This record gives sequence, structure tokens and C-alpha cells, in this order.
Amino acid sequence: MHSSLRRPRLMPTRQLAACAWVALAAALWLPTGDAAAQDGPLAPVTSEPLRQPANLKMHGAIFAAGAATIATVGALQSQLAPASCRWCDLHDDGTDALNGLDRAVRDALLWQHPDTASTVSDALAFGVVPASVLGISAWAAHAEGQGDDIKVDMLVIGETVVLAANTAEFLKLATARLRPHAHARALGEPVTVAPGSSDNLSFSSGHVAFAFAMTVSAAEVATLRGRRRAAGWIWGVGLPAAAAVGYFRIAGDRHYLTDVLASAGIGAAIGYFLPRVVFKVRPPGSPPGARVTVAPLLSGSLIGVSCAW
Repeated sequence: MHSSLRRPRLMPTRQLAACAWVALAAALWLPTGDAAAQDGPLAPVTSEPLRQPANLKMHGAIFAAGAATIATVGALQSQLAPASCRWCDLHDDGTDALNGLDRAVRDALLWQHPDTASTVSDALAFGVVPASVLGISAWAAHAEGQGDDIKVDMLVIGETVVLAANTAEFLKLATARLRPHAHARALGEPVTVAPGSSDNLSFSSGHVAFAFAMTVSAAEVATLRGRRRAAGWIWGVGLPAAAAVGYFRIAGDRHYLTDVLASAGIGAAIGYFLPRVVFKVRPPGSPPGARVTVAPLLSGSLIGVSCAW
């Protein structure tokens, strides 16, 4: 018999432990001395692999601030969580207003013992995905004689993960969507998941955003580094594992399909774009330092504007 508070308190703890684990990994690999002081833009992507991101110290500070924020929010989740839902999927008279897609998928995927599925999702998101994705990344760098790059790679991936996790947490608090098991309980349906302080934090899924952000960012970093075979392995191992996280979050009655899809999109988008911003990747053929210049132009009785780039 589960106590009414055990599951809701365990979930933030696992998220906090996962973020601390990522922070520790990045701290262990963080470059020191001259390596950390080399700032400045890189050349466009060519046959030569990337070596050093621009503004490394700034991105390290962003990572540290993001990790501290997600840790603080996780520790204070019971106090920050809305006491009532704003997105309840209920009509004013208390009847069901849930969309048909979320209802059908929940009915099809819900496990008889949802707490077990939720535990599996914890293990996948905060164990299998990081171990496999970061392991492949580190192994590929060592195998190609680029061991020094691992320090920066871990920082970039860690920054992506904390930004995606913070985005997911902000959306949880802002939308205050009723979780599936809490919604079913409000309708008088039998549920086995104990109520708790996180009942109004369904949208979006931190687990799914975490898993997709880590997978996509690691694959993108490997691609930018020129390690395309490693990127293929990351896609092949990480994406199915991240998708499985989404499945088990639904099977565990913690999230709806729309929660999972939105979270996967958030994690994948941040995972794709942030490494390219960090490394300042420019489109092929773009000259270094291209910029737009606007200046007044006087010609006889005509006044105009001259633009050059």
C-alpha cells in the first residue's frame, strides 16, 4: 500500500538528482586554464571538425545558472505547484472535457500498475539515456583522438538539457494542467496513483524534454565535430529510448499524449539549435563576420540609403 505522499515527493527528488548528476559530469570535464579562455567565433562548418565554441565562459555561466534554477524549482515544487488546476479538461458542471485523442491513447496505453511504468520511465530518462548517449559521445571522441573535446561537448549537452528542463518546469507551473490520474479521480473513475502536490503539473513532461534534449544535442554535437558514425549510433540508441520514456509516462498515468509530443518538440528543438548557436555555425558560403551596414547616400538632389553586407 502506497502512502499518499510517497510518489509525489519521489519524483522531484529524482529530477533533482538527475540534474545534479549532469552538473557533476560537466564540472568534472569543464576545461581550465587557457582552454577555457579561448573565446571567439569559429570558421563555418567545413571538412575540418569544430574545436572550441564561442564565448565558452558565458555558456558555462548559463549552464550553472540553469542547473541551479532547475534544482531549486525541483526542491520547492510542493510549495510552487498550483493548488488548483487552470487547465482542467472539465466542463463547468464537472463533466469530462478531455479531447478524444488524449482519452483514446490513455485508455489504450495505461498499465494496470501505473507506478511500475512510472518507475521504468525514471530509469530510462535519468539512467539509460544519459549513460548511452554520453557514453557514445565520450567513446567516439577518444577513439578519434579528440579526448580534449569531451569537456566542451559535455558542457554544451548539459546546457541544452538544463534549458529544456527549465522550459518544461515553467510550462508546468504556468499551465497547471490536471494530470491524467487526477482528472480521472475528479470524474469518479477508479485510479491507483496516490494524489499529491504535483497533480496539476501535467503539461509538459520534464522526463521527455530531458531525454530528447540530451539525445538530439549529443547527436548534433557529434555531427558538428565530424563524428557522423557516432551521431548515427546516438540517433539509433537515444531516440528509441527517449520515445520509450514518453510511452512509459503515458502508461504511468502521469502525462497525456499531447504533453509528451509537446515536450519531445521542446527538447528536440533546443537540442538542435543550441549547439549550432554555441558553435556559431553559419550557412555554407557565408563569409566570416558578414554584417549589414546602412549609411546615408547623397547624390545631387537625391537623398537615399546605401546598404552593404
